[in-house]
Amino acid sequence: MSLTGKRVLFTAVAVALIAILVVVFYPRDKGETAKFTTKESKFEVNVPEDWKAVEQPRVAATADREATPDEGVELRLKGSEQNKVYVFNQYSTLSPPEETLEKEAFTTAQGIKGTLYKDAANHTWQLILDQSIAPGFYGATVRFEDADLFEKNQDTFRDILKSIKIFKP
Repeated sequence: MSLTGKRVLFTAVAVALIAILVVVFYPRDKGETAKFTTKESKFEVNVPEDWKAVEQPRVAATADREATPDEGVELRLKGSEQNKVYVFNQYSTLSPPEETLEKEAFTTAQGIKGTLYKDAANHTWQLILDQSIAPGFYGATVRFEDADLFEKNQDTFRDILKSIKIFKP
């Protein structure tokens, strides 16, 4: 085989190996991405398989009630919809919960830092993000009524929260 033929064969084998590695190891996004956009908010979050996204728009004030300060996307575990993760933008200040909760520094895949508060006894987490990308305060809450499902899905909660991306509206 000539030197040119060996180079062509080597290149073809290298390209084939790279293609195989990409197919085998390339991270796949299981599920879909929920994109939430209003004139005040713009963010997206990954929705795992077996979960569904339900938009929760801001509710305007009426003569009988005050306006809601938040809007976002509720991710509900299919078949167990009282168990959910709510990702939101809020126009009033987000206050840290009780001092007694477990507190952890948290960073999204986009690089947004925040604080994650965990309340294992009540099957809840609260994430408050420190960001200056867009107006308002962004965060998320995890609320599960079922203790077993709460324990079983903690890696999924972390993946959901890490996937939050905030954009300027």
